[in-house]
Amino acid sequence: MHIYFKPYSPLTFPGGQGDGKMEIQDDASVADFLQFLDEHGLLGGYGPQGVFVIVENCAVRMDYILREGQAVKVLLQPQGG
Repeated sequence: MHIYFKPYSPLTFPGGQGDGKMEIQDDASVADFLQFLDEHGLLGGYGPQGVFVIVENCAVRMDYILREGQAVKVLLQPQGG
């Protein structure tokens, strides 16, 4: 299935462009998607625990199942103190 993936800096899209359509496995959860990104070096060493995901402008949990054509944004977890 295809989703529209937008990583926010310093994360990257495969090929270096800012965003685009990406093919992922059917019935993938957010956790599955982040694992895929991490295995392909697209989380920049931050790992799945260092990012959060927004789907269709709503924050989602790791067990959320992605659907065809959804817009998925991946951002770094805020740092603070």
